[in-house]
This record gives sequence, structure tokens and C-alpha cells, in this order.
Amino acid sequence: MLRLIAALAVLAPLPAAAGDWSSTFLPDRLASHLPEGDKLSLLVVPGGPESAEAAQELQAALRGTGRVELVMDDAPLGSAARMEDAAIVQRAANQPVNAVVVVRVFRSGAEPPTAVVAAYDRRGAAAFGFSARAGAPMDAAATVQRTAGQRASEEVAEIARAASDAYDQKMVGIQEFYSMGFFGLGRSVGYAQPYLGKYKREIGWEHFYEITGHKDLAARLAAGRVLKNVLGIVAFVGVPGALVVLLFVNQPLGIAIGAAAVVCWVLGYVIDPQPASLEERKKIADDYNASLRGGRSGLDLPGAGGPLLSLGPDDRGLVLRASF
Repeated sequence: MLRLIAALAVLAPLPAAAGDWSSTFLPDRLASHLPEGDKLSLLVVPGGPESAEAAQELQAALRGTGRVELVMDDAPLGSAARMEDAAIVQRAANQPVNAVVVVRVFRSGAEPPTAVVAAYDRRGAAAFGFSARAGAPMDAAATVQRTAGQRASEEVAEIARAASDAYDQKMVGIQEFYSMGFFGLGRSVGYAQPYLGKYKREIGWEHFYEITGHKDLAARLAAGRVLKNVLGIVAFVGVPGALVVLLFVNQPLGIAIGAAAVVCWVLGYVIDPQPASLEERKKIADDYNASLRGGRSGLDLPGAGGPLLSLGPDDRGLVLRASF
């Protein structure tokens, strides 16, 4: 088995869409991908929630091949989301199986989702693998091998370019601007500015929270800003109004209105509408950027007849392995 290894910086996320996998994994064609020899004991692991349905259908098809004596689901492992294939295999080391099958589902635009299936032995070496589209019968191994060698290099290179571009556009960050203390002694964060993309296009904090999936924080920030503005308007109007009432209408009432205006001004000054500390916002940005590297893709991965693509994050970003 020839393996092309490309280290990708990231893959951009796209919400997974459901697909019909009931007619995809045909037992007779699936059997052609299984290694010859004794019957197998397999642990099937979905690489995220979007892969659960495909993994269930694959388990049923494996049982129908007549080549597998045991098929386990991922219940003993817990969640495998954001884990690379090697880490999943390591976590399954104590399970009574001789291979771990990782299922990852991807889609692009309106196309049916693609399942990428990669199987590893207990040492982590590739055992077998294939890719297939939802709603379409998978190809047998012989059909895959005829075309895989011609397409693998071009497809991996294209995926790498598209993945890098997508991350560069969608990553977020926070720039910190510092102010110096008296006589140049010490410094502190004057303000922080969120940005989008590698070219650091400035965005507002509400947009930052919405992009990173924290719409509740965006709503709290908007509400806090409205409250702060209302208090400021009340203080701005209340002070001259209190002076007019004090001089021409009623002295105690004017004093009360003036006191209320001062209280509103103080509250408006001290209230910080930000619902999260700067450290919390940095963590939100880090978690979001990590999710971009976590294996969810808006890219069009090869369908039936293409090379096996196995993905998972590491210290460099996301490692993509194309095998045929």
C-alpha cells in the first residue's frame, strides 16, 4: 500500500448534513476491501457526531460480509471527536479486537456527503480503507485500485491548498494594545481588538462571539451596551433638567432628579458590557481555531473510486494521509 502523507495546517469547518447511508456499504463489495486470512474482530469508531449514522450502517454491513466475527461500536472509548486516528487506536489498545476502523464524514456544498473509512491494526499500521458517497453503492476494491494511483497526488495537493486558504480566511485572533504607566514605568493592556483571517481584518466583539459560536455572549454584550447607552442618555439629559427644575419649579424635586442623573452617570461609567474577561475571550479564540484544525471540512473529498484519506490533528495542524 502506497501512502502519501501531506501535513495540512488546517481544514475549515462546515456544518455536517445528514446523508442516506443505507445503500452505500454493500457487504459483498465491502468484503473485497478486507484483508485475506482469519476472520476479523473490528471496533468501528465515528470520528465525530456527523459520522455516527455512517458508522452504524458500516457496522451492519461488516456483519453481513461473513468475514468478521466481532463488530464493536465506540461505547467503550467515549467521545473520539477532535482525536486523530493514532490517538483513537491507542485508546482502543485494551479492546478485544485486531483492528480499529475510523469513519469520518465530510461534505461540500450540495453534494452528498463522503465517508472516509480507515482501518488500523493494533500497532497503528494501515490495514484497509476506502471512501464512499452517501446514497451511492460503494465500489469494490479492484475498481478503486485501477484509478487511485492516477488521481492521488493531484487530489491531495488540491485539498492541501484549499484547506490552507480556508483556514487563513476563517481563523480569528485578538490584538492587544498596551498603554504605559506614569514616567514610562510598567504597562497594561489599553484595549483589545478582535480580527478575522490572517490579514487581521478588524471585527466587532459581537461579530467575534457569533463567528466562534457564542451567540449568547453576543446577545449579552448587545444588551449591556444598550443599558450603558441608556444610562448615559439619562445622565446627559438629567443634569440640565435637574437644574431647570431646581431653579424654576421645585427645589427638592430638582435635587432628586440631579442625584438620579449622577447615579446613572456613575453606573454607566463603571458598567463593563463585556460578558467575558480578556483571558476567556483568548480561550474562545483558541478553541475556535483548534476546531478549524479538528477534522471537520467543507472540502470535497474524493468519493467512491478515490484514494483513502485519513485525517487527524497534530502539533502541526491536521495530518492527511492518502493511501491506495
